[in-house]
Amino acid sequence: MAMRISLFCSLILLGAARADSQNLLANGSFEDLNICAEYHVACSPSAWFVVMSRAARSPGAIEGKFSLSFCFESIRTLTGRTFPYTRILCPLQPDKEYTLSGWIHPGLHTFTHLDVLLTGEDPSKNNRTLDHLSPSFTIVRSDIVQEDQHGWIKVSKKIRTDSIREFILLGNLSHGEKFSSELIWNARRQGGDIFYWVDELKLEATDPSLNTCPLYKKNMEMLYADKARHSHRHDVFFIRGDEDLTAAPVPSGDTASAPVIDATPPIPLKTDTLVIPGVLFETNSSRINKAYSAMLDSVIARIGDKVLERLEINGYTDNAGTADFNKKLSLARAESVKAWLTLKIPQMEYAMQVQGFGMDKPVVPNTTPANKAKNRRVEIVLLY
Repeated sequence: MAMRISLFCSLILLGAARADSQNLLANGSFEDLNICAEYHVACSPSAWFVVMSRAARSPGAIEGKFSLSFCFESIRTLTGRTFPYTRILCPLQPDKEYTLSGWIHPGLHTFTHLDVLLTGEDPSKNNRTLDHLSPSFTIVRSDIVQEDQHGWIKVSKKIRTDSIREFILLGNLSHGEKFSSELIWNARRQGGDIFYWVDELKLEATDPSLNTCPLYKKNMEMLYADKARHSHRHDVFFIRGDEDLTAAPVPSGDTASAPVIDATPPIPLKTDTLVIPGVLFETNSSRINKAYSAMLDSVIARIGDKVLERLEINGYTDNAGTADFNKKLSLARAESVKAWLTLKIPQMEYAMQVQGFGMDKPVVPNTTPANKAKNRRVEIVLLY
């Protein structure tokens, strides 16, 4: 029976390698979860190493169910940042062109950058502080190639390296940066931390022959076999501030202790919904009718001093016209409301999410003119 299980696991790994043989990063979709040796539960994506003492509410995934999360910045502690990393399945060759692409969700923070470090050795064995490390390259706003309405951005960057590189590390390697007012505001709402999420991450060579090698399968198997995802040996980096901090001793073997995990369930979000009727807009248009624009002032009053987790602006129509037209109209109307709110409360733009549902979600049957009027609406949902 044990032999059958072992063979089955091997077939899964081989299937994964064949299914995404162009990707030099194992489990770039982060759908495979690791059963951590420390806790005997699924606690992080397989093949990736990251130490997380706490986490924020996840935005989900661009595809599938899971994404990789890490603390991009912390205003509460000098050692708050985390740095996920993995072994590259086929070492990067010098002076060869590669492309790193994937989706990033910056949470409540406006995306500024993501640093990437390529190394020739396991980053956990590097005892230098981050003050002495510089990123191999940085993904910035000009590398964005696509955005979706839920806050995910797709990035793509062509890179070259001057020597063989076997590991890739993600995170914020900036030094001595002053916190912006926006970052401080957003971080305070998350307990002092800014979280990023990454999904569908892919690294591939322009030359297809470099996307496979004799080490591909072996490295894949080694990464999936390593179950210690929260061991302190994978978290030796820190940021040095005004104090002369030194790296904590790295425990090993039986003396290694698992970090304390806060098992307190998250507090359910409160919701407050304001319905804006269709009369706010001109007929078959997303233009706001100024005669009714005072309705939107009630949104400001409703927000008050709430600290919002999210502000959803959802547009809906009745069933008159085509489904495609109504979908576009409902989205355009929701966008108009967002634009108006952004002018009035620009500090809340970070929390705004817009969707258009068209005729798909009527509150009453579209059987009478009065009912159709109820279905033509924009709902503003406050989550806090």
